[in-house]
Amino acid sequence: MGYKLIDELKSNPLKCGEEGKTYELLQMYFSGFPLNTLYPLLSHEDSIVRRGAIWIVSELGIEGQKFLDDALKLIYDEDGHTRSYAFDVIVACSEGDRLDEFFKIIPFLENETTKFIIMRLLSNVPDDKLRRASEYFGEKNSYNKLHKEGLLLLSEIRKLSYEQILSMVDSSESLTRKYGMIAIQKLVCVLEQFVYKSMESTDPDISEFSKIECLVKKRMSEI
Repeated sequence: MGYKLIDELKSNPLKCGEEGKTYELLQMYFSGFPLNTLYPLLSHEDSIVRRGAIWIVSELGIEGQKFLDDALKLIYDEDGHTRSYAFDVIVACSEGDRLDEFFKIIPFLENETTKFIIMRLLSNVPDDKLRRASEYFGEKNSYNKLHKEGLLLLSEIRKLSYEQILSMVDSSESLTRKYGMIAIQKLVCVLEQFVYKSMESTDPDISEFSKIECLVKKRMSEI
């Protein structure tokens, strides 16, 4: 079944995606289908085939680490979706002796075509990983001081004051302003965690209010 889905993906990738066959192929990998079969798809001549393959890898979590080198090539792909999924893989799979690969994509924050992708990803990176990245940039030249400071502040988001975040957003440095917006998004994520946790409160007023707020936010996001 897995090989049949791969043949369909290669022969008619657009139709395969529309009919949910790419998702079915992902489920096959979750069920034990050989991951090595993804290699030829990641370097396929058809951009939609590459997009489907790197999307699958992005859903594998840390198991996708074996495809890290392929993802590093695909951040330069002609297809924007493919680039985005490739960055997802790098952030998720750059662990252990491959941690440096995460550090290397942070300068893409200054690239016009990738800045929003990196901003989104950095807002979800764990604090300890951000601290390691800050240390990495601390060993570089003076310009990278902005990355060092921005990453360190993101890693300490729970300690930042309103004034500190505002000063980042209002900075004369474009890069620092970006880190300020990432800090805001990261703080929103942290606060949302508190709201979801409050839904489990034994106090019915707290839990009910939290559920109402979550429902309101969900409906607003659908407008």
